[in-house]
Amino acid sequence: MAEPFKNLISQQTVAHAAEHLARVWPPFDRTRFGQIAGSGLEKLELKARALQIAEALALTLPADFAHACTVLEASLTPPLPFDAEGEPVGLSEAACQAGLSGWAVW
Repeated sequence: MAEPFKNLISQQTVAHAAEHLARVWPPFDRTRFGQIAGSGLEKLELKARALQIAEALALTLPADFAHACTVLEASLTPPLPFDAEGEPVGLSEAACQAGLSGWAVW
């Protein structure tokens, strides 16, 4: 049987997000974020996992909305270039690890 879809949002996703948020905003409280976002995560369904992480972000990012948006945007994986056919060029594991991507963005 295939792995449940909800497991794509995991403790590893939380740790990955914390790493990149702290990279771009050093005051980010990785420990507090991890505790809030990861508490009981494995017992939650997909949407509840995303909502719990969103709540952890709201509690640990800057209170100023514009500043929080700047931090989130800076933590994203840099955009990839596209070839003439519109296909991404340079999509690699290293490129995806350069910032938040995948389920952490959801």
